[in-house]
Amino acid sequence: MRNYLFGGFRKMKRSFAVIGMLFKIPTLLIFCTLFSISANATPVVWNLSGVTFDDGGTASGSFTYDEDTGIYSAISISTTAGSVINTAMDYNVTNATCLALSEIICFLNAADGPDYTNDLGLTLAWVGTPLTNAGGTVALTGAREYHCENANCATVDLTAPLRLLATGSITTGSVVPPPAPMVPTIPATSEWALILLIMSLCLMVFTNRKRLF
Repeated sequence: MRNYLFGGFRKMKRSFAVIGMLFKIPTLLIFCTLFSISANATPVVWNLSGVTFDDGGTASGSFTYDEDTGIYSAISISTTAGSVINTAMDYNVTNATCLALSEIICFLNAADGPDYTNDLGLTLAWVGTPLTNAGGTVALTGAREYHCENANCATVDLTAPLRLLATGSITTGSVVPPPAPMVPTIPATSEWALILLIMSLCLMVFTNRKRLF
């Protein structure tokens, strides 16, 4: 009788351990789902609005910014000719020498690289109002289009034509949706077999309890 009792308790202990693991699985799945959702960044598209320079030229277009990662992407900005800089220009990449600066971003045209000496560059600034994934409208505190002084455009050629911001802002265009979280699939045949096994163990535990008590 004693051996039977101890054997029964050992079976119950193992069964409860399996059941405990079963109850932990949903919690783990929920945690992983929530983590994947929070990890999915929500980059925001910012449009240039009413941006004009002091020589009559304008700037338009958009770029995408992700506050969580600090990454700029999908850059598509164009400027028109004015009285100081009399050529139009397209910008599609960021200037790496400018990325470390807070609330300031510089743009270049990739086709002009890798040596940007004497090529045009564009800087936008919104000092005091950081861009966030919440979007909105942010007034530009400065902007200038200029000629690069060296190969990586780390400095501006102040002897060449240069124009400054007259007015303008950047405003939210649209939110890029994050990737959809993974949806659990219907259990396969092997998974159903595991479920049936666990149910059998539960039934065995219940039966053993009736015999013991």
